[in-house]
Amino acid sequence: MVEKLKSRSLVDKVFVSKTSTANQPFHERDINENNIEGTDGSTIDFIEFLNSTKKEVILVALDYAGLSTNVEDLKEFLSKQRNITKIIIDRLPITSEVEIYETEVLLQDQNAIKKFDCRTRPIQRSS
Repeated sequence: MVEKLKSRSLVDKVFVSKTSTANQPFHERDINENNIEGTDGSTIDFIEFLNSTKKEVILVALDYAGLSTNVEDLKEFLSKQRNITKIIIDRLPITSEVEIYETEVLLQDQNAIKKFDCRTRPIQRSS
């Protein structure tokens, strides 16, 4: 799976969160978690990478929920991680689309970042 991500999304690094929920704050994810083989680590490792690099980072996530559904936490995370310049949402398996966002636009445009609030509660089928 990791190799497919690297080849399809043309990424240099793959960080995977296997035990976190989509709305969990970034700083609370993957604490005391083992990494998935073939990846570059978990969310904690990703944050450490961001804090240690001087390079601009383009973040690729599989669907919006693959990054976060917690809009307020995402805004806080992006405002702290200034080297993330773009976010690419890979939705090819679902909609045959890839969406590209400038980080500054997401921080300033409430309508743009609302797309990350994409999980609604399940529909109640009977009472």
